[in-house]
Amino acid sequence: MFSAPAGNPTPLGVGAISPGDLMSFLVSAQTIQRSLTQLSLVFGTALRGWTAGARIHEFLQLQPRNTSGTVRIPYHTLEGNIEMRDVSFSYPTRSGHPVLVHLNLDIKAGSTMALCGPSGSGKSTIASLIQRLYIPPQGSIKLDGVDLREVNPCWLRGKVIGVISQGAKQTLF
Repeated sequence: MFSAPAGNPTPLGVGAISPGDLMSFLVSAQTIQRSLTQLSLVFGTALRGWTAGARIHEFLQLQPRNTSGTVRIPYHTLEGNIEMRDVSFSYPTRSGHPVLVHLNLDIKAGSTMALCGPSGSGKSTIASLIQRLYIPPQGSIKLDGVDLREVNPCWLRGKVIGVISQGAKQTLF
């Protein structure tokens, strides 16, 4: 071994470092290395947490869309009939790909209905339109004869329509 103090390489004498000192040094170096590894893992987790927090803050600052409408159907007259007439719809991010084209659908109050079809055929879109998460550019959706554009969306989602999501399945009641 050579040491290089002041630029002059000189051989270290035998016994310059004891085996115990060498072992102590190696154990200390390994402990420091493990601590730095754990610190990097903690830092990565904290960074993911900060990023998630920033994303949540972004969502909290968003202004809701489709909030127009003040009508609340009185409970003693609310039946729950849903009527879709000539509804055409495509998502805003894919305006060139229509999901629904001139759809007509009647759902009678108290009835059970299943929407079946392959992926992308519009099943979830129909559920989203009934909840008034989107407003179709063409056609109308009515609840007991009242156009959903006129209905208060908070009342509709909070008091009238319930949604149970189970992965790809949705249940409206």
